Amino acid sequence: MNMKKYNPDPLTTQLPAGYCETILQKNLDALFNISPVLVNRLCLPTKSEHITFNEQGHLFYRLHNIDFPLSLQLSNNDIDRFAHKNSDNILFFGINDGAHLKKLLAHDCPNPVQLWERDPWLLRLFLMRTDFSSEINGRKIEFYLGIDILKLANEPHTQLIFNPISEKIYSFEKEILQSQKTIKKAMVCTGELFIEDICLDLSARNYSIYQIDVNGLAIEEIRYAIQTFKPEFIFSINYSHGLAELCQSLSLPLIIWEIDPAKDQIEIDMAIPGGNALFTYRKKNIPKHEQSGFAKVKYLPLASNTQKRKVQQCIAHKYKPEVAFVGSSMLAEAQIYKQQFIAEYNQFTSSNTSDAAEKVLQSCLDYQRQDYSRYSVESALKKIAPAFYENCVTRSFSINPIRLIDEAAAAEKRLNYMVELREFNTKIWGDSGWQVLSDYGIQYMGMAGHSNEINQIYSGSKINLDISRLYQMDIVTMRVFDILACGGFLITEYNEALGEIFTPGEELETYRNIEELVDKIRFYLRNFAAAATIANKGKEMVCANHKISDRVDEIFKFMT
Repeated sequence: MNMKKYNPDPLTTQLPAGYCETILQKNLDALFNISPVLVNRLCLPTKSEHITFNEQGHLFYRLHNIDFPLSLQLSNNDIDRFAHKNSDNILFFGINDGAHLKKLLAHDCPNPVQLWERDPWLLRLFLMRTDFSSEINGRKIEFYLGIDILKLANEPHTQLIFNPISEKIYSFEKEILQSQKTIKKAMVCTGELFIEDICLDLSARNYSIYQIDVNGLAIEEIRYAIQTFKPEFIFSINYSHGLAELCQSLSLPLIIWEIDPAKDQIEIDMAIPGGNALFTYRKKNIPKHEQSGFAKVKYLPLASNTQKRKVQQCIAHKYKPEVAFVGSSMLAEAQIYKQQFIAEYNQFTSSNTSDAAEKVLQSCLDYQRQDYSRYSVESALKKIAPAFYENCVTRSFSINPIRLIDEAAAAEKRLNYMVELREFNTKIWGDSGWQVLSDYGIQYMGMAGHSNEINQIYSGSKINLDISRLYQMDIVTMRVFDILACGGFLITEYNEALGEIFTPGEELETYRNIEELVDKIRFYLRNFAAAATIANKGKEMVCANHKISDRVDEIFKFMT
């Protein structure tokens, strides 16, 4: 489905006029007489920052840093048609405008109108907008939340009314509703781009998938969903605190695939038995995860979903630059991390001013600026502030101060490398932080869509770049696999892990410093036939050996 990106004028999480606690209470009071369990679940704490409003009070759902309107366009004719059609049940899949539902309920529908929503905050907002208490008491409407989708799965619904964004983000719940897959069940934690690829692969293996927001829901709701769905296992991209303990208490196998750098230390209150496993994209992380209590830890490189990442034939001109980079500038985050570092240092030294902390921070960054081809932040901090460094490696932090400097230095590296590439009229897709390079001839192209647009960029660019984060120059990034899957020519930073998977000069090209990168860009722009041959071999390698399905095969083999 093509969802139109929306950039409304300023969005806020503040509730606008029209959302009333009194109306919510009336609805909950009526609902409590029918389903006290549902009301108790709706009153549990839940996240709300992903739902925003514009100046007109319209709802938007934030997905991967893009805001989509939560609107359902139904005409009066549509409502009349739904109401008078002789159907078993009408089900609204995802929240909608309460006014539409109110009009529908005014008709004499033969059965209760049903409304399902996975997100408790959205359902709570819906119940704050319109007084449905008389319809609830009259059993003209039924509400279902989250895992209640199972109650609806075996009922006939000849009239399914989808909110377009809900149909997209709840696609696997839609499968539960409409499919007959009931033998194998898997629960997957929401929150990461990679999760959709995992869900698609598991679905192809005939698993029914239910997605659970372990970072946004109350522990009681998570436990209720698990006990109701009864999955064979929970699959999580990256670790969430408390998840291992919860799965252990329910005797439920947990599979974790770490694909991103953790800024804090995993701490688990118990030893994790062998039925659970943690897979990591970075070999260096294996010892610390074993020390955290995981009995099964395995190195598992990243991969590409080759059903989604593929060669594009029809490519618009804007996606045919000589040199392209798709990724985060990390600039906004770097500013936040710098302030967090200063706060941690001041707390350690009991200082009321930031002068000393800023001096340590700048000294570490200056040390790293001497050579971006090797990581030196940690050794610099150890030399400049030994007592604070010792505190960093022995104490537990929500975010380790060393990682805070790392992120700031990684942002500087990307920005500095791009400045050095100004002669190539480089185009960059990513966050707005890249706009600071506009004076250097770098073209900022905005955010890249995660489906067809990014495929066009990777397929159409003469040269795609990959710039490693300074503190993990020993991994193969997902960007590497995705570019090659799209048939793109790639120049990436060399490391041993990369050399174990690919042959530089045959399936991709590599560099070890900015000078070598500049030289190779010049060479391949003059010798593009050679670049095309390498790109084709890279695509064949990824499609043969480095698909998501290949990695999931490895996971299941390791778990048995």
